Amino acid sequence: MKLSFLALRWISLPIKIFSLLLFAGWWKHFHQRCGLLEPLPDVSGTVMRIWIHVPSIGEVDAVDALLKRLIPNESISIAITTEHHASYSVLAEKYSSSVALVTLVPFDFPFFIKRTWGVIKPDWIISVHQAALFELWHYASIKKVPVTLINSSLSTLEFRILAALPIFTRHLVAPFERIYVRSSRDRERFFRLGVSRDKLIVAGNLKSDMQPYPSLAQDERYELLREAGFIDREPQDQEPLVLMGISTWSGEERFLLHVMKDLREQGVDVRLILAPRFPERRMLLKFALRFSKYSVAVHSQRNRAKFGLDTACRATLPSRMTKTTDVYFLDVTGELVKFLQMADVGFVGNSLPPHRKGQNPFEAAAVGLPIVVGPNSEDFHSDYESLLESGGGLKGEDLMSTRDAIIQLIKKRNVREQIGFEAREWLEKKSADSEVIIRNIEETLSTRVL
Repeated sequence: MKLSFLALRWISLPIKIFSLLLFAGWWKHFHQRCGLLEPLPDVSGTVMRIWIHVPSIGEVDAVDALLKRLIPNESISIAITTEHHASYSVLAEKYSSSVALVTLVPFDFPFFIKRTWGVIKPDWIISVHQAALFELWHYASIKKVPVTLINSSLSTLEFRILAALPIFTRHLVAPFERIYVRSSRDRERFFRLGVSRDKLIVAGNLKSDMQPYPSLAQDERYELLREAGFIDREPQDQEPLVLMGISTWSGEERFLLHVMKDLREQGVDVRLILAPRFPERRMLLKFALRFSKYSVAVHSQRNRAKFGLDTACRATLPSRMTKTTDVYFLDVTGELVKFLQMADVGFVGNSLPPHRKGQNPFEAAAVGLPIVVGPNSEDFHSDYESLLESGGGLKGEDLMSTRDAIIQLIKKRNVREQIGFEAREWLEKKSADSEVIIRNIEETLSTRVL
């Protein structure tokens, strides 16, 4: 078993190093990744310490309902770890005053894992989704600390890789006491990998557990459009239409720029908001946008200018600037919902080849935004299946049909309104998936609390 985890750790090392260096801000709080943390009060024998791992920004909202139920429980103490600086910033802001610790997860090597373990001293580990923390899972099994996965799923590619490595996979899943999966398909895949059925519980997708947001008033939306630079200060007879790229991955921003170009050639005044899945990609995107022919505004720079900290709001050279903004680059976290309400049509990223996993449709549905998704959305297969059946979105079968679906929605207001209405209705009808997990965890706590 030890050899299996050693092999997995070294195989995954180059990928982890590349992922770390790719994102801006990787050097921030570097001591946390080395397990150099301030000691926590020793609560052994008095309360249960739960280590909750939230891999990235996409899982922050998913774990919100669970944390709100667990935090008031005085018989437990919570430590939260995460893998990216963006998610760390959000989690620290939301929970640092109400939990024992919020920190970046340590490097997945024995020395760093042991240092962090010595600080947290967990009695139970809960991980949102199956993070590749092989040394942590191995160390938990040595210490006989149970590990629970929640909101877990397996894409087709992940399943095939794991199925092709049965020896490694058997040891990899061994530490998990219970796995809460998103769908029956995920349960069957985990079962075929060697997880017993009594450990698998279908609990739905935690990310769907949100309520529809109230719509912006027309004057509020107009003011947001003006602040983004999409319209002049003077009232206009007709506002431009806004296309938004939601949680986009590499290559999809270029695709949306081409769609905007095609629409403008057809005489449609359309503007673009880009909200990449990882704001840490902003350096690369800013560099690419500087050489586009469009007038580009960057959200973080506009905020600095608003507060008198910076006056350089444009990413393009002055000679290229137009009176209004063509592309608005949302390079911060925590403001997605506001910008979703500015948009007329949304494209959900991580869905165009070579990307396969998709991103969730829930925030867009919560504001009634009509969306188009590309051909690939494996991580949210059942969610998109039910959303599309209800008429709450459109799906492209390839690059061209995805483009055509976006253009259709941009041009047809009545279709946009109908799809947006159906999306909100679909979300309202979804069950509170978090309740299944929370009830089970609370029942388990009642038998484990020290």
